[in-house]
Amino acid sequence: MNGTAFPSQWDAGSEPVGVPLDLAERTGAVRLMRLALESVQGVELPAKHFKASPEDAMYSFPVVLTAVAYALARGVGAGARLEACIEAQPDFRYLCSGRGIDSRTLTTFFELHRGLVRDVLTRIFVGATGHPASVIAAQVEGRLTRASDLELPLAA
Repeated sequence: MNGTAFPSQWDAGSEPVGVPLDLAERTGAVRLMRLALESVQGVELPAKHFKASPEDAMYSFPVVLTAVAYALARGVGAGARLEACIEAQPDFRYLCSGRGIDSRTLTTFFELHRGLVRDVLTRIFVGATGHPASVIAAQVEGRLTRASDLELPLAA
């Protein structure tokens, strides 16, 4: 991941936060992982498990939610790049209980549960920046809107 910042999008009168693309650059990966886990625990989950379709594998709903929100906080999209990170990077693998999750499941989850991902990502941003949700709302929304762009390779 790199340190490219998202464009600033602030409400009138609010102070820019200067959030890096990879929030771990600000908090450290371990603290960011903890924030992601705590943030998922703080929301009401609609189910215990998630399947992208009847023929797909079943995954723990909180695990998929944590993986997707953590990925967005790290500047990774919710599809193929996230699947690769889960396979290759210890922090992502840990959050997924050592089990890979296919990109179709990750993308479908993001599309179906975007509001819940927004809630968790907002909690992560608040914990990482110390700013209230109203100040970082544009950053979170920008990250959700650009999630498909985050599937593209980032410049080193």
